[in-house]
Order: sequence, then structure tokens, then C-alpha cells
Amino acid sequence: MVATVSLQEAGDRTWDMIVVGAGPAGAIAARQLAQLGRRVLLVDRRQFPRDKVCGCCVGPQAQLVLREVGLEELLIRLGAQRYGAFRLYSRGRSAILELPDGFAVTRSAFDLALIESAVEQGAHFLPGTLATAGEFHDDARVVGLRNSMEECAATSRVVIAADGLGGKLLARNPETRYETWRHSRMGAGTVMADGADAFAAGTIHMAVSKGGYVGIVRAEQQQLAIAAAMDAQFVRHHGDVSSAVESILSDNKLVPLKGFHQAHWRGTGRLTCRPSCSSSPGLFTIGDAAGYIEPFTGEGMGWAMRSAVLVAPFAEEALRGWSEELARRWLASHRHALRNRQRSCFRLARALRYPWLVHNAIRALSRFPILARPIVRQLQAPAEKVYT
Repeated sequence: MVATVSLQEAGDRTWDMIVVGAGPAGAIAARQLAQLGRRVLLVDRRQFPRDKVCGCCVGPQAQLVLREVGLEELLIRLGAQRYGAFRLYSRGRSAILELPDGFAVTRSAFDLALIESAVEQGAHFLPGTLATAGEFHDDARVVGLRNSMEECAATSRVVIAADGLGGKLLARNPETRYETWRHSRMGAGTVMADGADAFAAGTIHMAVSKGGYVGIVRAEQQQLAIAAAMDAQFVRHHGDVSSAVESILSDNKLVPLKGFHQAHWRGTGRLTCRPSCSSSPGLFTIGDAAGYIEPFTGEGMGWAMRSAVLVAPFAEEALRGWSEELARRWLASHRHALRNRQRSCFRLARALRYPWLVHNAIRALSRFPILARPIVRQLQAPAEKVYT
């Protein structure tokens, strides 16, 4: 997707909002604020469409957000593949659990569609541009913008950081430090045009071993989306990401994938981390940039999209003036909306580190599937109502 404004034009204007990061959180936040008539600039360091390490699952939480913002038909229009089951593998055994209906769609298609929707509502888009946060003074913040050819300084009354785990916006902010869980795993993923017939559409397949776990689901046009969370030492032992993923699948007697080692794999840093400071004057942090817990069946996408909707009224209020009381209410609302489900995912992520525990759980779930219902209900429950 091409830029709707040049770098120099962006620097010449004073924006109401600059949103940094054009994933689901950033794109939805930009869309919501543009709908309110605000001058919004959406910036991302990548060109779009682009691939993203993600399991591609849009569960009930994320679907609810799409309905709330008037985009309930988006997934159907993109040809997203429905799923309603989750199959867990360990040591050659497996168990199938029922899930509420979800959709699988590649991030390259989903993110692009959300950006297009934000632009249709009046937001400007500037891809291929690195943004860094500068000083806040006179009720506005300076944001440095730089591409491969030139750079400038833009001014915005409010800045929203939605640039994910590896975001650079706050890199120079002395108030922000990211705390990473020392046992956290790294992420990796790819999308393949074809794959083994064993991975049927309509089901999320997850294979667990001592070194990590791999999730596989069919997305639009029967593409195979693969996402993994693995120990860094496990990946180093196998030489590369594709060999490590193949080892986990082989341990669970799953069919090898044609063209597996030729696929374009993307990686992440450690998955479970949080910033020590989530708010500075004139700046809000949302989505993965606000803290991330190793996901299970697409919860991360739902958290990010929910935080985008939550931030809009706070950002609007910030235009009338920043205060510590506003920052306090924002952080409290964000935690209240997301913390219970994130804690549930954290517990599940820790449990997946013990294959013997997963193996025994599969044996129990094979006989008594009803045992999984409380876990599924808690993970897939809609967000609590948050009052601002």
C-alpha cells in the first residue's frame, strides 16, 4: 500500500494523533480516532502488505472488537477460514477440543485491510518510516521520522505507541525499560501455499515437545499458517528455526511438510515481556508494545485490538490536556480489561513446558473433554466493560 502523505508533508503539519505501528492495534486506533474527525497519521517502518509472525487466529475477543467498530464483514470479505476445534498433540497422542467459532487469516491480508479501512475514514498512512519519540513540551510531542532517503521532525498533540515487541518508538525514552521473563521463549512463523493434507481446515493443530510448541492452521485460500514458541537453546541445537520446528512435529509423528525448509521464516525476540513504564506525558502504549504474554490460540490479537478501542476516549481526553490522573485511569482500565486472560495464558504457557503434564492432560481430555471447558471459557470470554 502506498503512502497517502510524504515525509516532508508529515513534518510540516501538526497532528492531533500520530499512531506508530500499523498492526491491528495501531490501525484500529487510527481508524477510530479518524472517525472522530481528528488529524491522524499512521506510521510503520515496514512496507505493506508484509508477513508477520502470528498464528493468524481471530477468536471471539477479536471478532467482538470488529463488530463494535463496524467491520464485522471484513473476515468474510478476505475469505478467512473458519475453525471450531483445537487438536493438541504430545508424544504421539492427541485430543480434540471444541472451540467457539474463529477465523484464520494471514496477517499480510488482515493488517492491510485494516489500514485501508483507517485511510477510508480519513487517517493518513506513512509506511517504510522509522519513528522515534522526542520531548514533550507545550502540550505536544516531537516525533522523529526517518526513511531510507530523508528525515524530519513531526509534531503531535498525542502519540500512540503500537509498534509491537521490537518497537523502536520508545528506544530513546529513558523512562521506559522492558522487563523480559527469563524463561520466555522466542517466536517464529511462516505461511506456506501448500502443506500436508493431514492438517485439515477448521482445526487449530498444536504439537508440544520439550523444546517448545508449534501451532498450525489453514487460512484463506487454504494457506498453511505456522507459528512456534521455542527455547532459544533448542533452536541453536537444531541449527535453524525450520529444523527445530520439524523436530517438534516429528516427535509427535506428524506428516513432514513439502517445501518446509525453503519457506521464509520470520522470528521474534522473547515473547513474554512488559514495559516498566506504559505511559508518559502525551503518549499511550497499546497492543504488544504495552506488554505481551506468550499466547495460546490467538489471544494476542484480541488483546491488541481491545486495547486499540480502549485508548480512543483517553486519547480524545488528552487533547484537552494531559494529567497524571488521566494516565492513572488509562493504566487501570487497560489492566482491568486484559490482565485476567493474560494471566490464564501465562499459566498455560508454563504448563506447556512440561510434556509429561501435557501428555497426561491429553489422556484425561480424551476421556473427559468437558474438563477443558472452564479453560476455553476463560480464554475466549469477551472483554469486561471498562468505564473511562
